[in-house]
Amino acid sequence: MRLVRYATIALSGLLLTSFAVGHDLGAEVHLLGEQLEVRAFFDDGSVARHALVELLRATDRQRLAEARTDHHGRCRLPRPPAGSYLIRVNAGAGHIHEETITVPAAAAGAARPNDSLTATGSPTLRDNASDGNRSVAGSLDASSPTLVSEPPAIRISSGPGYEEKTRFPWLKLALGLAAIFGLATAAWWTLRFRQARCPSANHTRIPPPASR
Repeated sequence: MRLVRYATIALSGLLLTSFAVGHDLGAEVHLLGEQLEVRAFFDDGSVARHALVELLRATDRQRLAEARTDHHGRCRLPRPPAGSYLIRVNAGAGHIHEETITVPAAAAGAARPNDSLTATGSPTLRDNASDGNRSVAGSLDASSPTLVSEPPAIRISSGPGYEEKTRFPWLKLALGLAAIFGLATAAWWTLRFRQARCPSANHTRIPPPASR
């Protein structure tokens, strides 16, 4: 019965590992005019609140901007010049996600991106970075109480989005069940093989009655 016990322990470990890996962190990055909007979430559909979001240069991973997500898992960063960058999301407890983004060149006649994003601490960085609790610079027209409409959102992240990440993991479930079935089958056949080689171990010998 030790073999069955070991198989049970192995199956329990497999199940616990699948649950631990299942709580995965993801992110979507959209371009909104002169701002980058980052949406951080877990694969169970919950949002990553108060997560640290960093904009890193892809070549040397130098930090260019940072912000924290609000209660909806969103934050905004200033738009850097055209090029490739990394978005790094740290939600704590070991949940870290890095997403590659490609910022396109600004359209002709549009406002120039933040060329002053050279290192963390620049004045433009601190003035433009925003979380969900503060209004984003430029979203309100100072000379008018009317709200300025935001430009259409353009997704520039390369990884799986919210809909893909939070979709029910049928493939993971199927692979997990197949692994469990395979381990259980191997344990059963091993036990049958041992019983076939030692049939006497499966029967209890009854001693003959004592003679008077």
